[in-house]
Amino acid sequence: MDWRVLLTTFGVIFLAEMGDKTQIAAMTMAAEKKRPWEVFIAASLALTAVSAIGVIVGIDR
Repeated sequence: MDWRVLLTTFGVIFLAEMGDKTQIAAMTMAAEKKRPWEVFIAASLALTAVSAIGVIVGIDR
């Protein structure tokens, strides 16, 4: 495993996602529904799915 690639990717995605509409939507849902763990799990799964699609599309074929 190339730790440099892993950490660079994490850092770039983390910084790009801070304060964007996804984070605001998750905060709003957690506050409205009073179910933070469910919102966290759903938001994590959604972000994972979108990231997986991006990686699959980006694979050099």
